[in-house]
Amino acid sequence: MREEWFRADDGLRIRILRFRPPMPVARALCIHGLGAHAGYFEKLGTRLQARSIEVLAPDLRGHGLTGGPPSVPLSLRDLSSLVEHYGVTHLIGHSIGAGFAIRLSPAHGLPMVLLAPHVRGTEGRFSRILRRVGIWINARVRPDKEVVLDGALEERLSSDPVGKAILNDPLSRRRFTYGFLDDLYSLTGRAILHAARHVRAPTLILHGERDEVSDMKGSIELLRSLGTGRKRLKPLEGLGHTFGGLISPIEMSLSEEEPVVGEVESWIRLTSRPG
Repeated sequence: MREEWFRADDGLRIRILRFRPPMPVARALCIHGLGAHAGYFEKLGTRLQARSIEVLAPDLRGHGLTGGPPSVPLSLRDLSSLVEHYGVTHLIGHSIGAGFAIRLSPAHGLPMVLLAPHVRGTEGRFSRILRRVGIWINARVRPDKEVVLDGALEERLSSDPVGKAILNDPLSRRRFTYGFLDDLYSLTGRAILHAARHVRAPTLILHGERDEVSDMKGSIELLRSLGTGRKRLKPLEGLGHTFGGLISPIEMSLSEEEPVVGEVESWIRLTSRPG
């Protein structure tokens, strides 16, 4: 693994973790979730690198070591530039990062692996509606006001060792403006289900059956919405939102038989173009 810096169209320097094998058979761009950073993909990147798949994991704007305020439209532009600059062949998106991948795929025709896509949360429907209305109103009254990400989510995360480590990670971000949170809805819910209709590239969805953050029912709806005929949803028994700590910023001892790694590798090889 090595750290690189990419200069965006507006001059912002974007930090990238690059896992480059000697003769890669494919090149995947990994897109992290809300509040996360490139380091969440260190374990997956290391394992895929050992299997001849190159991985590029950037810090999105306002996340990790990349500066600037978080921005959905500017991050989409950054990611598109990265795809073109590095010759990316596949997209891997985790949680909200899956929403970015779905938005990018139609323009570039890239196959995807979506890890625990956040179509909707695990809280009740009434709570989701109440939060959405609150964010919508505040985004128009005080769009630059920063708020803590999600108290209920932090409570759920704090009940598990991996979740506690994520909450204590110094590079993780927990405060966002109402304006940004409002824009974020373009990557979730009905908006992303509608966008999925335009996807024509092969898509694999992996979702842990014990996911405490993203509802599995959202992934089922997403599978139905995808415009591609080559699509698959694989539930993974006993795994949560971080897939047993595979997608997280902490060191954990994971066996080489970790199911997520094998599924991702197989799908990338299956959907790689010869030559």
